[in-house]
Amino acid sequence: MYWDILITGFIVDCILYKRFKKRIWTDKGVIGEADVHREIRKLPGHKKTLTNCYIPTDEGTTEVDVIMINELGIFVIESKNYSGIICGNEDDRMWTEVFPVYRYDHRDFDFYNPIMQNETHIKWLKAVLELDDSTPIYSIVLFSNDCELRNIKILAPNVYVGYQVWLKHIFRDIVHMNESRITKDDIKSIYRQLEPYTHVSEKEREAHIERIKNKLKTNGKAEKCPTASPTSKPSTNS
Repeated sequence: MYWDILITGFIVDCILYKRFKKRIWTDKGVIGEADVHREIRKLPGHKKTLTNCYIPTDEGTTEVDVIMINELGIFVIESKNYSGIICGNEDDRMWTEVFPVYRYDHRDFDFYNPIMQNETHIKWLKAVLELDDSTPIYSIVLFSNDCELRNIKILAPNVYVGYQVWLKHIFRDIVHMNESRITKDDIKSIYRQLEPYTHVSEKEREAHIERIKNKLKTNGKAEKCPTASPTSKPSTNS
């Protein structure tokens, strides 16, 4: 009797997991974006934000997780709510998330370079808004505070990769290096132009996801994750 109940429960769990697997991953992404918004609210100055903005491209759409428009410029934020060890550099097409399993074993998952992902976002964002290089745009990739960033080196200007809790420090660095270049009217105008792209149908979302899946099949494998010491862990202190 006990084993019958146990086996039945296991089968039900498998069915539910299969049915709601997509929702589980979606919720994980939503949670990460909510954490990013929590950090944005701590930033000073006048700002407007948009979430899940589907910008048109020549192949369909590209989804921007979070866009913050501030007097300093446009912050294009890619949110990665991952919890493993993250390895990769700006020129690597694929990055890796590693989960240690046993002392001498691990599981790893490759994902598309989020810096290159944001480059695509920015390219089409500039096309939609008809912006030239006079409008500052910052590419920011924020990982969960629970992951471990290992040996990630970034040399490109206006590109930042770090933990969610680092956003205030990144913002502070940008403030010190740049003067305000966007007026409040500019912020409102950019927001009004982008806001319609946050409203897409379920059919459009599914088509976008399918295009991403097909693209990832051709991206190849990531380099082996280095064993060097990790990037400094996040701190909640100011």
